[in-house]
Amino acid sequence: ISSAGNVYQVLLDSTDNSLVEAWKATDPTSSFSEQDSADKPNLTNNISAMSLFQVGDILHIATQEYATRRVAYHTFSMATDQWVTVNQEAATPNSSDYGIVSIAVRSDGDVIILYQSLVGIWRSVRYARKDSGVWTSNIQVDNGGSIDWDAGVAVLGSNDRIHFFFQDRTNNDGCQRCLRSDNTLESFPSAFDISIYTAGVAFGQGVAYLSGGATKVRVPYLDASIKFSIVKFDS
Repeated sequence: ISSAGNVYQVLLDSTDNSLVEAWKATDPTSSFSEQDSADKPNLTNNISAMSLFQVGDILHIATQEYATRRVAYHTFSMATDQWVTVNQEAATPNSSDYGIVSIAVRSDGDVIILYQSLVGIWRSVRYARKDSGVWTSNIQVDNGGSIDWDAGVAVLGSNDRIHFFFQDRTNNDGCQRCLRSDNTLESFPSAFDISIYTAGVAFGQGVAYLSGGATKVRVPYLDASIKFSIVKFDS
């Protein structure tokens, strides 16, 4: 929802999954219309994953493509109804069998994108960071080893911390690792759940909110018995 009270959706084109579209409604119970269709992102490959983070009237969008697993960054202004940044390359990871991407934006404007990559025959979880207009990519989040790691979600916590949630599909573990505001990763933690769903992506979109002076983080996920669970803590 924009500062003017309009409602927006960012969607893939209904017939061409390489196109990203921004749709607007002044009354979402009536109809939506596409905005700035002439400048919308047109990627080389179909998109396998997309994530969005709103800062004021700017929508920050990350995409990951199928064939190349290329990660791109885009922005759309709800104040002008125009695409601002289109198809800016954030990372080109080694190909994986599917894509997972999640984006968060810090108070200083740094953009963090969590994504899926491949190291040898093993899946890996990596992130890219845009700082002062420059992308640094392929930063390892997982603990390596002969393990299939799957990316999940990135959640902005307190003091510009970014909480990464991901899964160890080899050992059925759910993990959370914090990227501090100085861009150092905390030591690799123990799993918060040692029996997590591993037949697909386990995590839903997370949230952070203020309560009693503390920033609370909540992320839904599926456990091994395919029941909804929530991981929760103070950032």
